[in-house]
Amino acid sequence: MTLYEILDLAASNFEKVDGLWDFFIWIHLGIIGGLIVIQRRLFILERIVALAAYYIFMVMNYSALMDTYNYLQVLTLEAAAFPLQEGEHGAQVVEYFQRFDLDAVIMGYLPYVHGAGIITVTVAVLIINLFATPAHKN
Repeated sequence: MTLYEILDLAASNFEKVDGLWDFFIWIHLGIIGGLIVIQRRLFILERIVALAAYYIFMVMNYSALMDTYNYLQVLTLEAAAFPLQEGEHGAQVVEYFQRFDLDAVIMGYLPYVHGAGIITVTVAVLIINLFATPAHKN
């Protein structure tokens, strides 16, 4: 495998990472925005279904991100081990990958980001009725 092929695979993998983070962000914006826009109290069943679907999404998103980052780690190690002489085309890229620590940069904070999202959405869904407009009785 050439260095170009490794970098091409890494670039494709970065696109997958971007897509997974886009899902993460849009789901959270949709849920929080939906809770803000709703003008009525939510029934307990609605909250249970919403949280169950959300938790399933979060498990799948976390798993997909971890898998994608693990694959990126393999590609990073492959690029870092690529045999190039100093000054040869691509040597700076290889040096960059030799210094790049994916675990410290990204994978270390992934559980915290997902945990914070779970806590935020769970609390928002559970307390939304405190802010709901009461129904008018005629």
